[in-house]
Amino acid sequence: MRIKALIPMKAIVYYRYGSPDVLQCEEIEKPAPEDNEILIKVRAASVNPLDCGELKGVPYIFSHHARAAQTRGHAARAARG
Repeated sequence: MRIKALIPMKAIVYYRYGSPDVLQCEEIEKPAPEDNEILIKVRAASVNPLDCGELKGVPYIFSHHARAAQTRGHAARAARG
């Protein structure tokens, strides 16, 4: 059973493709980690050229969808498991 946290957090979101101008900073509900998951408190993040193409709706041309995240932070909360 997942217990919802009611603590807000800030997130950069977008609802349509386009230039970086479509990015918005919003407060969303902080997720609670489920079994075998951790919640990472991100202190810094960056955007790479693949992210920019995805934002514009450019098809993903690589055969594997594994991508490295460019973030810095620490584990804020871990679930059991």
